[in-house]
Amino acid sequence: DLHSFPTRRSSDLASIQDFGIFVFKKAFKQKEISGFCFNDPIFPIIYINNSTPKSRQVFTLFHELAHILVGSNGITKVDTEYINTLAGDSKSIEVFCNRFAGEFLVPSSDFESKTRNISPYDDKAIEKLARTYSVSRDVILRKFLDIHAIDSQYYQQKSGEWNDEYKKRQENKRSRKQSGDYYATQASYLGDKYMSLTFNKFHSGHFTIEQLADHLNISAQNVSRLEDYVLSRKS
Repeated sequence: DLHSFPTRRSSDLASIQDFGIFVFKKAFKQKEISGFCFNDPIFPIIYINNSTPKSRQVFTLFHELAHILVGSNGITKVDTEYINTLAGDSKSIEVFCNRFAGEFLVPSSDFESKTRNISPYDDKAIEKLARTYSVSRDVILRKFLDIHAIDSQYYQQKSGEWNDEYKKRQENKRSRKQSGDYYATQASYLGDKYMSLTFNKFHSGHFTIEQLADHLNISAQNVSRLEDYVLSRKS
């Protein structure tokens, strides 16, 4: 989940939520969608597809943040080729949001200094760089594309291969059910800021427990256990 990101990414997430943006996650039925955002002036939302790799979720988070900063709604797709079908402001905004996320996660000046003697066609070198910056291989490859070290055709080919590899790993992965997983999953889906808001409203008498359960999308009998889990995580 988002809280399992590397430390500095976790602090980035907290900063985004402290700014007043609500971040949620869930496994999407639409596998081609990485995430989306809704730029409401009171309740801005970022929703992330948690069936994508963790490193992909990080990129999606900052891509959608860029949409909110420029005042637009947005959808991030796994296959970025769709951007080529856009025109005008829609295309310009998507290009900007990708570059914003890429620059935030992998600053160009630092990247160029680290890659002076590295081939963009060296898969092992790309994996090492991805670990260094705590991003996906796709983000590193896109940085090489941005500095014109590779062409768009090669980028799409490798990005597609990596996406297919991830899908196969997910299909072969055996699910493990452990006690407490349900509440950990719900907490990570809802996000700290949203849960804090709803529990505070409940305790101040604005919600009944049934209304709170409805807002949390769980049964009323599970509300206290979810709150216990959240409090134990903070202690």
